[in-house]
Amino acid sequence: MLAFDIAEYKERVRKVKIKMEEQGIEVLLITDPSNMNYISGYDALSYYVPQGVIVSSDLDEPICIIRLQDLYCATETTWMQKKNIVAYPDKYLWEPKTLHVMDFISDLMKEKGLDHKKLGLEYDAYYFNAH
Repeated sequence: MLAFDIAEYKERVRKVKIKMEEQGIEVLLITDPSNMNYISGYDALSYYVPQGVIVSSDLDEPICIIRLQDLYCATETTWMQKKNIVAYPDKYLWEPKTLHVMDFISDLMKEKGLDHKKLGLEYDAYYFNAH
């Protein structure tokens, strides 16, 4: 169930894209759970694992990247089409030095043609930092 109308979420995305353009950012990776919620409506218990929302000037809708166990929650709490809710398997959490969720996100960005765009990151997200 959505907390707001879909029009509200789309307006939020529009405003974020305007700010991105002003700063020369083509792709924004949002990793702070509260900011993810603001853009997508996503609200789940796995806030302590890497996850994110990709906003791009090339995409009509954001892409929500979440842990597989939260797929149902994400489809129920976000406004985006199901094709834009992408779940990664837990194997990306088991050995973060050899296989990390950011590898999954990077591969997804390559698949979507976003890998050579100017990327913006949240440097102060509690559960993810740019390092």
